[in-house]
Amino acid sequence: MPDPIEAIEVVETVASEEEGKWTGIDVSIVGKYAEKYGRPPRDPYVNTDQGDLLLFVFTFFGLVGGIIIGYNFRKLFVEGKDNKNSGIEGLRD
Repeated sequence: MPDPIEAIEVVETVASEEEGKWTGIDVSIVGKYAEKYGRPPRDPYVNTDQGDLLLFVFTFFGLVGGIIIGYNFRKLFVEGKDNKNSGIEGLRD
């Protein structure tokens, strides 16, 4: 007797293959108007769907963003307190 869970998985797989892929807004709407005005779709210059390139890009820009945010946080909230106090005393003198 087959396992009932396996039968459910098979039915879901068949149903999803019948419906086809879901298309994103770039394919369904932007692509339609691009073809209408004579600009058919083309492959991207840098294809991030292959390998770990997309993971590397997200990691790299996350690191760059973290460095920028960390530096400015220190500059605004740590060094800024010292500058505020010295600025007020400088005005009184």
